[in-house]
Amino acid sequence: MEDKLKRQILKPAELSLYCYQFSVVFKVGLPYLEGLQLLAGDGFESRIKAIVSEISKVVSIGKSLHEAIDNRGVFPSYLVSMLKIAEETGRLGDVFEQLSVYYEQNDILKQKLK
Repeated sequence: MEDKLKRQILKPAELSLYCYQFSVVFKVGLPYLEGLQLLAGDGFESRIKAIVSEISKVVSIGKSLHEAIDNRGVFPSYLVSMLKIAEETGRLGDVFEQLSVYYEQNDILKQKLK
């Protein structure tokens, strides 16, 4: 049952936080592997912390960030596709920031519809 819980797509609020934290990593100029390791340590609550730790391990052995994120099975395909394009164009920081806003707005809309 726990594996099933780990594989549920993250909620918009969680996605927004993840993307925002990662955009900050780029704004301060940290290499993304170092940023991942930092975020895996203190940046998130336990479920996301474990996911970020897994992503960090995969990136550290040479996989691209979007591949590592895609392999977790908890991120929407839209986010993965946007990150692939961002990696190819060198705009990861900008795209993470835009994704943070997108998922924050998505969360607000879902709250209003409840």
